[in-house]
Amino acid sequence: MPRSIDQAAQARAEFRRLWGVSEPGRPGPSPGRSARDIARVGMVLADEAGLGGVTMRAVAERLGVSAMSLYNQVPGKAELLEVMLDEASAETAEGLAQAMASLPWPSRARTVARANWDSFLRHPWMLQLEAYRPVLGPGVMLKYDLELAAFEGLGLTDPEMDQALGSLLALVRGCAATAIDADASLRRGDVDDMEWWNARRPHLEALGLEKRYPLATRVGTAVGEQEKAPSSPAASLAFGLEAWIAGVERRLGHASD
Repeated sequence: MPRSIDQAAQARAEFRRLWGVSEPGRPGPSPGRSARDIARVGMVLADEAGLGGVTMRAVAERLGVSAMSLYNQVPGKAELLEVMLDEASAETAEGLAQAMASLPWPSRARTVARANWDSFLRHPWMLQLEAYRPVLGPGVMLKYDLELAAFEGLGLTDPEMDQALGSLLALVRGCAATAIDADASLRRGDVDDMEWWNARRPHLEALGLEKRYPLATRVGTAVGEQEKAPSSPAASLAFGLEAWIAGVERRLGHASD
């Protein structure tokens, strides 16, 4: 019972922060800085220095107020991150709403993929946040609604529409994570990819690994020659997206037989 009471209280506070209501469906007061105002500053800090740079004190300093003045709206960092994620989702949704009109379904899927890719690269900290239980805010809900529209009318069941979207976003998320890792390595002042490879190539050749691992050696060498890097996350996304679209179309074709 105490656990249920805690969850009910948390839900009321969550909806107040995200929707500006004191109870589901009832407008509530928003004195002083809103949770959205605070979250937008948190996003700037996270873009600059990652989630480690997001503290209530740092946000308050940017706003020119005391940290204590923020706690009525956002009681802690976990709650702040929820609103930040909802704000980032609202950004993505705005771009989707402008780009999705009158497109055939494969183009809608590509638009969803590109919008999420751009969002992850713009806000890399999003990859560190929990992805299983959604933040039930207006930005997240609008984004989900617009993304599902890519699959409306294709003959998929409602659960299949969610599964199709989930698999698409997982593809984007994985490729974006690799792209962000690569960018972080370069920004840390690491050597470039070719210098890194050239320092290690003689050791691999001395071990004769092409005989032990011929396929890995052949493919890895081809990738290095083409991309001048260990991999190309953008190319992987482009290939995976087209293969994913072809797979969905094949499934739809079989379903209609």
